[in-house]
Amino acid sequence: MNMGSVYQPRHQQVCYSAILDKKQPVPVSDATEVDKKQDEVVYEKVDQSTPQLGIDPNQQDISAFPMLSDKGFLAQLQEFHEALVKAIVNIVERWWDDSVSDFPSRMPLEPQAEEILKWIHERSKNNSILAFADCLGNWRPDFLLTHNDLSGPGAGFQICEINSRTPYNAIIHSAYKHGIMKQILGSNAIVEPTGDFKTMADGLFDHFDLDLPIHLVRGRDYLERQEFALLAERKTGSRPRLVNVSDLQLKVDASSSTGLALYCKKPGAEDEQALEKVYQVALALFPEEYSLLSLDMLRHLARISVNDFRTNLLVNDQRFLGIILQELDDLVKKHKVLTPDQARILQEGIVPTILPGSPELKKIFFNQGNPKVTLKDDFMLKAARASRGNGHLIGEELSTEEWEAALRGMQSPNIHTNQTSYVLQPYVRQPKFNILADRNRTVRQSQVVGTYYAVNGRFVGLGPWRTGNGKICNVYGGGCVLVCLSASKRAGRLVSASDASSEDRQRAEEAYYSMLYQYTGGPVNLMYEPRFFTPHPILISDQFLAELKRFHEALAIALNNIVRRWFTDKDAAFPTRMPLMPHEEHLLQWLSDHCEAHPKHAYEGRQGNWRPDLLIPADEQDGFKICEINGRFFSLSLDLGSTIHKAIASKETKPGFVDVPANDHMIEAFFEMFNPDLPIHLVQSPVFFAGQFKPGIMQPFLAWVEKRTGMRPRSCIGPPSSPSSSPKKEETLELIHQVGLQLLDFSALSPEIVRHLALSGANDARTRLLVHDKRILGILHQELDGLVTKHRVLTEEQANLLRRRIVPTIIPGSPEAKQLLDLHREGKLSKDDFIIKPARDARGQGIKFGDELSESSEWGEILAGLQAPALSSDKTTYVIQPIIKQTEEDLFLDEKVGVQRCQRVGTYYSVNGSFVGLGAWRAIVASERVCNMATGKAWKMGSVFVSHE
Repeated sequence: MNMGSVYQPRHQQVCYSAILDKKQPVPVSDATEVDKKQDEVVYEKVDQSTPQLGIDPNQQDISAFPMLSDKGFLAQLQEFHEALVKAIVNIVERWWDDSVSDFPSRMPLEPQAEEILKWIHERSKNNSILAFADCLGNWRPDFLLTHNDLSGPGAGFQICEINSRTPYNAIIHSAYKHGIMKQILGSNAIVEPTGDFKTMADGLFDHFDLDLPIHLVRGRDYLERQEFALLAERKTGSRPRLVNVSDLQLKVDASSSTGLALYCKKPGAEDEQALEKVYQVALALFPEEYSLLSLDMLRHLARISVNDFRTNLLVNDQRFLGIILQELDDLVKKHKVLTPDQARILQEGIVPTILPGSPELKKIFFNQGNPKVTLKDDFMLKAARASRGNGHLIGEELSTEEWEAALRGMQSPNIHTNQTSYVLQPYVRQPKFNILADRNRTVRQSQVVGTYYAVNGRFVGLGPWRTGNGKICNVYGGGCVLVCLSASKRAGRLVSASDASSEDRQRAEEAYYSMLYQYTGGPVNLMYEPRFFTPHPILISDQFLAELKRFHEALAIALNNIVRRWFTDKDAAFPTRMPLMPHEEHLLQWLSDHCEAHPKHAYEGRQGNWRPDLLIPADEQDGFKICEINGRFFSLSLDLGSTIHKAIASKETKPGFVDVPANDHMIEAFFEMFNPDLPIHLVQSPVFFAGQFKPGIMQPFLAWVEKRTGMRPRSCIGPPSSPSSSPKKEETLELIHQVGLQLLDFSALSPEIVRHLALSGANDARTRLLVHDKRILGILHQELDGLVTKHRVLTEEQANLLRRRIVPTIIPGSPEAKQLLDLHREGKLSKDDFIIKPARDARGQGIKFGDELSESSEWGEILAGLQAPALSSDKTTYVIQPIIKQTEEDLFLDEKVGVQRCQRVGTYYSVNGSFVGLGAWRAIVASERVCNMATGKAWKMGSVFVSHE
């Protein structure tokens, strides 16, 4: 492939329309606009004519311009893979018997995991379970490029991990893309795809018995696997069932060779005892989840799982690469399974991987007793048992203290619950590419990560190339969290706030505050100090936003149904499970009865403003968990959130390749709650401002409404007069048509006024009293099965989405609260794993961490108080939630404090049930623990996402 140049790239992005025309490779950078447009048109046409089942093409960020690789590279990769399989099979088969190698002490697992692997090993020796060599499963090794020159040394790649936790590994996506390229290129092209649809898809389905039902079993893995389920249905006529591992049950079965059979709940069955038999499973569990299962369950799953436990728990572990490198000499000289050349190929082709507690760790990093700081910038720490690029730490981004602490934590090979186990790998400096994502978007100076697939040990082709200009190119892309818009616009690519010049940051700040003050009227009317409003937005992904919208759709359906049934569903008995104060109960009962006769006041379509808060869990990229729903007031800073996004959308600084996940329609959503043709009155408690908010915070809203409608809203401070009150002679009364309520309590008002406010208030009483209450999250979790099988308002997928995305919430008087108390009394419960929240407060007030409470008095007293559901006016009612370990990120907060290790909390707005946009993120220094609104000392920032237009 002579390109007429001294430098001949081994990999290059090409234009296939030009290749087909010129009969030679044409880099996309040399292709004409006509050819590039033709590539996109043809690719889209073929993609739409053979759509991948279960996949929305609009949700995929895939370039139509493929990467062309040298044929010799593919041959070297296959040669490497052949040696890799031999090494892995030999090591796994010796794992428990080779006492000299003593693998379990070098790469220990949880006791339960080791117990099941020993059991499998013994059964494989007597042939009652397949030998490992016969059931290797689906592997997807990831490789880095060490150079991109045909004349460069070695093969030019290094394997950095082997993904094999699940049997899918996105192989169907790759198979479809190879099928598209095969159609486009035809049979006479000088280039060909690096994989084949039939080989890949058939290789995956060879794991299964297609005459038996398939169950897809997962725990905290959130992927729905629709692409697999729908393709399997097309091949077999029966769609695989997605079930949670907690739904599996073992039953005595005399016809079974083990005396047991596996069952799960039958879909759509109202009878909890209606079960269906499970014959084969595809497991998508994370390593620590195996330890949560009984040994009987593990043994049964080991027999019927299509992905072998030895692959899931050993080969998928990042530490295994270090084991291979340590064993190379013995694999040649002692066990004679590799030739010296094959050992050299593996030595050169695997990124050096240093294990916890290993001789290599001591020799390189502790040869003088203390951790070596000078090597910090040349290495990265990788979470040994994570996947999808989660948990990786770049040495040069760590402080000296963090680096030394991480190395000291690696001195023992043992793994510990709730503590990440790391391996060390040198940070590979890879060649950079300018990748054309589409004709209008080039990702410059991008790193690429390659991948290939192997099915039962057989090499079946390359997977997709991933690109990104972050330091880690994982399956999510990114690498830039907090974006400086001004610098990004000038550079034509994303630039983080910390990497931007002070001049660019100042330019972004000036444009941002100009827009912010234009709306608010100046800093005096801001809710918090101006310095806590950062002009640099958080970069979010399309996937995150799409998942959030899907979540909200399911949430609105579920809450609408529960609220509608609150008093009419006697079996559910909601008022006894989540009691309110008597005057609140009377109001909602009256409103429920009123809606029977006046359907226009039904809850759906009148929900008002919801603002759910979401946490970002550390164990899941692009994940979130809802921890509460704010709904007490009509505004909830919706206008401020809209203004923040409007400020970062300024044409002066925003680059054309990013978009804002909110716009003017966000603030216009107020008029979904209010009629713009009628006057608005705000009814506020005196305590609404006292110790809560600055008096000026409503001024921007009042001025905006006046400009928009010609009528300035009136504020009524203090409880309105009751109908029986006689006005003073000098008072002039005016008719109130619609109300924005900012009342913390209405017990002093007459029932007549309370009922009138319930009908004319923009924020519905059912939202204020039910949805805003944190106990509703516990009710939601309890109702999910019934919402699917009994009331049929949610699909099973929607219920699973809510179950996964809402923080489990234990409410007073519930079976879960009783179970907690029992575990506490038995000494089996750690209070340090929980957080205690006042059920009805807001803005993060009153929150307590379990580790801050005394064991016997405070913690025991709270658990005892949770045994009855009753609400009391003189005692705080709490809910309990598990502590969610949140992602920590280095964020540039402002010029004064610079970059800080932070956690952030997100939020979004929904008006009358419809998603209207993201609110402001709140970020705090990680040591603060609670990121609430009460202190004001949380930095607020907007969001942007990469535009694909």
